[in-house]
Amino acid sequence: MLEREFGSHKIQFCQKENVSEIKQFIDEYWSSNHILSTHRGLFDWLYYDDVREKYNFALARSIKPDEIIGILGFIPTHHFDKDLFEKSVTWLSIWQVRGDVEQSGFGLQLLNFVSRYLSPVAVGAIGINDEVARIYRRLKYGVDTLNHYYMANQSITNFSLLDNFDGRYTSGADASTRVALREITENFNQVGVQAYIENSTGDVVPTFSTEYVQNRYVDHPFFDYRLFTIDRDDGKEGLLTMRPVVHEGSRALRWVEYLGAPGALVGIGNSLQSLLRESGAEYIDVYNAGVDPDVFVSAGMRLRSVDSDVVVPNYFGPFEQKNVDIQYAFKTSQETEPIIYNGHSDMDRPNRLEDIDG
Repeated sequence: MLEREFGSHKIQFCQKENVSEIKQFIDEYWSSNHILSTHRGLFDWLYYDDVREKYNFALARSIKPDEIIGILGFIPTHHFDKDLFEKSVTWLSIWQVRGDVEQSGFGLQLLNFVSRYLSPVAVGAIGINDEVARIYRRLKYGVDTLNHYYMANQSITNFSLLDNFDGRYTSGADASTRVALREITENFNQVGVQAYIENSTGDVVPTFSTEYVQNRYVDHPFFDYRLFTIDRDDGKEGLLTMRPVVHEGSRALRWVEYLGAPGALVGIGNSLQSLLRESGAEYIDVYNAGVDPDVFVSAGMRLRSVDSDVVVPNYFGPFEQKNVDIQYAFKTSQETEPIIYNGHSDMDRPNRLEDIDG
C-alpha cells in the first residue's frame, strides 16, 4: 500500500521529487528555519529508505490544487538495521496538518496509513505536548513522562550549567569498585559487543542489535558519541552510550542509550564519577522510562522531580538553563513495557546548522 485515494485527497509516501516541497511545508507550517527544512544531509540520514527508495514521510495531498495538506514523519528502528524489520518499532516525529483546510481527520488518516504499511510491533512518539498527548490517549496509547536522572561532578563546587544546585552530588548509593567501565576506542566490530547487547533482546521493546548501534551511534555523520562497555565480577554486562555537549566552555555528558542487563548498572557510581573527572563535565544526565528507578539510584544517579529546584538543562542547541519534562506516547502489541531513552526517535539530533557545520 504505497498510496490511498479519498476523492478530494490522497495519501502517499514521500518520493525524491517531493523533498523540496516537504521541506517548504516544514518551514511554513511546522517551524520556520527548522533544521530539517534547511539541511538536506540530516533529512536524508534520518528519513531516506535506500532499500525502498523513498522517504519515511507520509503525505496527505489535495487533488485540486495538487499540494501537501499534511505530513507525518516516522523513524522505524529497522531504519538502522534492516534485519530488525520483524521486531521494528515505529517512532513518529513531525505530525502536522495545515490549519487552513476545512476537512478534518487528515492526521488520523496519516497515522493509520503508516501503521498499516509497516505493521510494527509498537508505535511511539517522544517529546509530545499536552494537546497531542490528549489525542494519543483517545487512541488508547499509554502516555507518561520520562524520568530524568542526573549525577553531578564531585570535584566541582561552582557550576555554570546546573542551577540551584543543592550540594547533593549523587544518590548516596554504595559505589562498587568491582565494576569496569571501558571506553570503546578501537574498531567497534572487533570488540565483541554483541555479548553486551544480547540481554537487551528477546521480549524487550524496542529490540536492538550491533548493526543498529553501529549505524545509529558509531557512524553518526554529525555527532560524536562515546561508547562504554560495563564489565562486572558477577558476569553482568552492558553497553552504555553518551554524547558530550559544551556551552561556553562548560561540559556535560548526555547518557542517551543503555543496552544490556539492568543489573550491570548497580554500583557503577565510582566509575561514572571517574568519567566526569576525566571529561571535565559538570554532570551526567539521562531520560528513561521502563527501567526500575531503583536501578538508576543504585548507579548513583539522582531522580529530578518535576517540581525540583535544581535545574538540569536539557537543551543545548541553543542552550536553555531550565528543566524540561518530556512526555511520550506508546502503543504495543507486546505484553512487556517499553524501555525508552532519549537516544530514541529523533530526540538526540542536531537542532541548528552550527551543530553540524560549526
